[in-house]
Amino acid sequence: MTIDGINVAIAAGGRIGGAFAAEVGTEVKALAPIGASTILERTIAAAAALGARRIVVLGDAEIAARCDRRVERVLPDYGDGAANMLACLRAFRDDTAASAILLLACDLPFLTAAALHRYLEAIPAEAVALGICSGDEYEARFPGAPTNGVILRRERIVNAGAFVVPLSAVDSVARESAAFFNARKYPWQMAMRAGFGILAAHAIGRLGVAQIERRAARVLGTTVAAIRGCPPELCFDVDSLDEYRYARART
Repeated sequence: MTIDGINVAIAAGGRIGGAFAAEVGTEVKALAPIGASTILERTIAAAAALGARRIVVLGDAEIAARCDRRVERVLPDYGDGAANMLACLRAFRDDTAASAILLLACDLPFLTAAALHRYLEAIPAEAVALGICSGDEYEARFPGAPTNGVILRRERIVNAGAFVVPLSAVDSVARESAAFFNARKYPWQMAMRAGFGILAAHAIGRLGVAQIERRAARVLGTTVAAIRGCPPELCFDVDSLDEYRYARART
């Protein structure tokens, strides 16, 4: 897939609390400081440097105040992950010249335009795609980082926070937005509608990436690809204070 015509939607509605919020000075995860800026600012900068056709951000008034006209618009946060994903998918429905939507999580502290470019180049044309890297790849890039990922067929897999939907598949993915949102951390959930066979395979440790790809393709009626070897920078997300401390010490 080329980057020509790529629109980017950045989901920045995540909230934090307790010791995590106290340490970073905000309850809005995207506004946590990283290096000389925030995770939000780094994400917008990466999308802009990639050459995105249009960029929107989803978030609250605090997020809108920090975007400072660097994006086309800020979408309202509905307070529900699946509803927010649906809003991001529908943000560019007026753009008939677009090629695809890149949905980016706004908790990727190591995100760069170069990593995004490598990921997009590996995606087949017209495929719904989610990047994955192996546990070994992740640990080699982030030694000593908190453990991340899920086990599929005895292999640790770490999902990217970068999901690509070609324009031709927006309607079908929008229809399944809740399932795809739930699958962001646990990819076997993407195949839940397959029934007993998929669930049984997961229960006995035999559910693999290829089975999930095939089932998701049948549900959506389009090509679905898990992009192996995805840059680990797209897979390190900040869900805990330990992960935040790790990232901040290395940026």
